[in-house]
Amino acid sequence: MTARKIDKVRKRDGRIVDYDEAKLAEAIHRAARTTGHENRSLADDLAGVVTTYLERYHDREIPSSEEIQRMVEKILFETGHREVARAYLLFRETQGRVATEPAAPTGELFPSEPVLVEAATRDEVSAWGRDRISAALVKEAGLDAATAGEIASAVEQRIFREGHRRVSSSLIRELVNQELYARGHASKMRRQLVVGLPKYDLDRLVRPGADAPRVADPDAICRVIGETTVKQYALQELHPRAVADAHVEGRIHIHELEYPLKAHWLTVDADEVRRDGARVGGHPLLAEPPTQARMLTAHLQARLDSATRLASGGLELVRVNRAYAPLLGSEGAAEEAVHLALLLTRSAAPPVHVGLELGRGSGPGERFTLELIRAGETLSFVYHVAPELFSDEEGVLLLREACRASVERGRALFVFDRTGGAARRVSRYAVRGPSETDAEPFALAQAITINLPQAFYRAESGSDFYAELEIALDAAARAHLVKRSLMKKGKNDAAEYAIGVAGLDEAVRFLGGGDMSSDEGALRLGIRILSFLYFRVREEAEKNGLRLALHDIASSEAANRFARIDRQMYARARSLDPAAPYTDGVHLRDFGALTLDAAIASEARFHTLMTQGASRIPSTVRARLAPADLFAAIRKAALETLCAQVSVP
Repeated sequence: MTARKIDKVRKRDGRIVDYDEAKLAEAIHRAARTTGHENRSLADDLAGVVTTYLERYHDREIPSSEEIQRMVEKILFETGHREVARAYLLFRETQGRVATEPAAPTGELFPSEPVLVEAATRDEVSAWGRDRISAALVKEAGLDAATAGEIASAVEQRIFREGHRRVSSSLIRELVNQELYARGHASKMRRQLVVGLPKYDLDRLVRPGADAPRVADPDAICRVIGETTVKQYALQELHPRAVADAHVEGRIHIHELEYPLKAHWLTVDADEVRRDGARVGGHPLLAEPPTQARMLTAHLQARLDSATRLASGGLELVRVNRAYAPLLGSEGAAEEAVHLALLLTRSAAPPVHVGLELGRGSGPGERFTLELIRAGETLSFVYHVAPELFSDEEGVLLLREACRASVERGRALFVFDRTGGAARRVSRYAVRGPSETDAEPFALAQAITINLPQAFYRAESGSDFYAELEIALDAAARAHLVKRSLMKKGKNDAAEYAIGVAGLDEAVRFLGGGDMSSDEGALRLGIRILSFLYFRVREEAEKNGLRLALHDIASSEAANRFARIDRQMYARARSLDPAAPYTDGVHLRDFGALTLDAAIASEARFHTLMTQGASRIPSTVRARLAPADLFAAIRKAALETLCAQVSVP
């Protein structure tokens, strides 16, 4: 991007002085130190965020020192650093610069690419291949190779002659059917018709052959047919063409397209169920609060069954041990824990994540928590850790057991519940503060992931990286508006809408050539990219009346799909490891020479800008850890960094 740099700032007395971002960072750092934050990286990152915002959105050539000061205060408040913001009011030594707005993208959609085929049943695109048509006619319609080749050639000539840049697999089937009919092969057409998905694919589901040695699953068959049909319908009818194109071409990934009427994520507050009962299904026993632990388990099962029909991505059962503690006697805590673990293990999709508050109970409650961790071998746990836990003997014992189970099994998330911040709702990985008593359970209506590397690939043809991100963000916001309308929600909708990223590590490598695990400049470039998205997402939220935010969406599905599409469409993408998907979220591809503590701290620098950010310990690193190593890392992250969460997948 060609930038018109503004390297001056106007002081209060009218003088024009040089800009120095380091000076801005120093002012923030001095303010932070007065509040007990010695971490210099925080000041450097926030100064970079301010600069990024000014580069993109300041509309004057030379900003004033007052304007920049107000911007710093606003960013400090909005990113949760209220104490630092108040201290910063004492400093008035900030400067800034501005760049031109990005040029609008020019040129055709695929000016130098071959014809692309949109696969309706896989919601993605691939390069044109006549041989695939011929092979499909031989395999699916039973034609001889020579006849199949003639029909494929005729279809290709027609598509090329009419100048199509992209065609759907459905259109190709229609053209093939016309050729079959014209050549006297009408009887072959019936195997080419699409009812939700091709009949050939249906036959493979119902009657798997020798090359797929498995027993047909009736439920799975119905689910695949239904999901595929609804996904096609969603892309063709529910979403605007620009949004559908953005999804199919891999600019964005709309999660759970096949469930347009379900929320992505819901929480069930176990403590609320204990107080009020499940209140589902009209059963009188579920309308009254449970008085025994075994009754609470039955209530939770009923509530989870009800929530399963409303959520597609995941369910979170929060404050489980807090709910059971008042109902447990001196005996039976272990038995109830094992019974609950068995129930949750048998739960159907979507997966249930079990939230435990460590170190906040005593006696039977602590015993129940310990036994639930031990019994839940296949469960996913969310451990809420308060800093004061480390001075509590029972709390430390529970955390050590959680670390042991996490090293052995994975599927764990450690959430640091720090006091002093803004009050938060009972939510996916973000719990209410101690002053909250009536927080509402969390609901995430929809999640959408943006493909960062593809923005770079598209920019190489003459566009601009940030302009391409704007297009992707616009499509994501429009998709969220569709979801809100489908769920019949208005602007006062309490549900949240998430935008995540994939391929940050790869995008930074392409843009700056550096590795975020070893190059401070590369890491700060990644933070600037995320800060751009942070501000734009906030603007879209305000403009559309959506509770929209950047989220750390862990999704190998989106990362794999993006990498697969980009390798077909862009030559630069083929230089990446063909066996590796893009990185998801804001994680490092690998830790390189970083220690575990340093890697967690590096990823934590993104957490100020996103909801539910988590530093992730890769499975290759987990395999080398001892439980004591993980405990030490969790302790250091909780007490000595600004890390929000640590994930052990």
